[in-house]
Amino acid sequence: MFDCYSTLGVSPCAEEKTIKEAYDRLIANAYELLIDPTRRREYDLSVKQQYLGTQARFVEAQKEMHRVVTHRPHGPHDAILWESHGTMTQLAQTMTRLVRELKAIPDEGERERQKEFDSLRRRVEYLQGHVTHDANRIHDLRSKLEQEEKKARNA
Repeated sequence: MFDCYSTLGVSPCAEEKTIKEAYDRLIANAYELLIDPTRRREYDLSVKQQYLGTQARFVEAQKEMHRVVTHRPHGPHDAILWESHGTMTQLAQTMTRLVRELKAIPDEGERERQKEFDSLRRRVEYLQGHVTHDANRIHDLRSKLEQEEKKARNA
């Protein structure tokens, strides 16, 4: 979920005046950055690099998930593992499309491509939330499974 407080850098207890000032400052900073061609190119490049790095991390996470799902004894938690594997595969495909879009965006930018980029970014953020949730579930299930296997060996 989008955190408005952290975006504006204010406390949940902030007064309306403080929130307005933070908003004005945020918008002014964004405007100043985007109207300066040099700073804008640097910003665009950093965004591209960030998403390329994120894609690489998710590809590695997907490989690890595939390894876990395919190279272990099957048990009662397989459905959740396969669901998470599917989510990560979908995320990797979305991120691949995002990278293609990022590479296609010219330095000056085009509004239509920017809209597509923003849409893909929101989709990736949405899927990242699901992957994080699934990864936590997998970790918990893996711990429970290891405990059950240990109990079974000790019995």
